[in-house]
Amino acid sequence: MMYQDIGKMNTALRYLQEALKKNERLLGEEHIQTAVCYHALAIAFNCMGAFKLSHQHEKKTYDILVKQLGEEDSRTRDSQNCMKTFKMHELQLNSWRL
Repeated sequence: MMYQDIGKMNTALRYLQEALKKNERLLGEEHIQTAVCYHALAIAFNCMGAFKLSHQHEKKTYDILVKQLGEEDSRTRDSQNCMKTFKMHELQLNSWRL
């Protein structure tokens, strides 16, 4: 995420994707730490303007959190709000292209 902070998005994505792979392999596809990796990728894609990818990654975050923590947990609700925001950005981008 430090690379993301200094604007080196390609490097940031490479490390975030590697972290996701390792978390899935070591902790499992439905572990909360795996969800954290999906969320970090969603944020990175959002910063890059890749809103469809950000929404897709946040959806995976949300699905894991619902399963592990339930719908009423604040982290799950935060993820749901992020998903809505990313989807709204995607729809706005698509409307500007028309």
